[in-house]
Amino acid sequence: MSRAQLEALHDAAETEVLLDPKEGGLYPILVRLAFHKSLTMDELLNIRLQDLDLSKKRPKIWIPAQSMGGKPRMITLSRDLRERVVEYLHFRKTRIREEEELSEYLFTDRRGLAMSRPELEKRLQRLCTKAGLSVPSGKGSPPKAR
Repeated sequence: MSRAQLEALHDAAETEVLLDPKEGGLYPILVRLAFHKSLTMDELLNIRLQDLDLSKKRPKIWIPAQSMGGKPRMITLSRDLRERVVEYLHFRKTRIREEEELSEYLFTDRRGLAMSRPELEKRLQRLCTKAGLSVPSGKGSPPKAR
């Protein structure tokens, strides 16, 4: 993916934050993890809250052992991405009713349940379409940034 395409995707993600505040900043986080950190759909969907270390010194996400040949890996987060994740998690807590339990997964649907693969694909495809990019469906990973 070219730099211009990546910038168009970032712009589309930021526009979604403004147009759909019910998502709580989900789209810029998805774009950064999928396209900058090259996480696959399965890796994105399997990030649990316990995999996050949002300390200010060195924020990171531990990607479970199912990826990269059975070895866990660590993804470091920029300060900006860390702040976006913290804001998203706070938003998630306020969106879920008190009697409902918060999902253990980072990415959830509007009901607070773990996001499904078809839902994630739909959201990423929507962003790519808004950015003027084409994405083949069902390939397992979003297009890679160079």
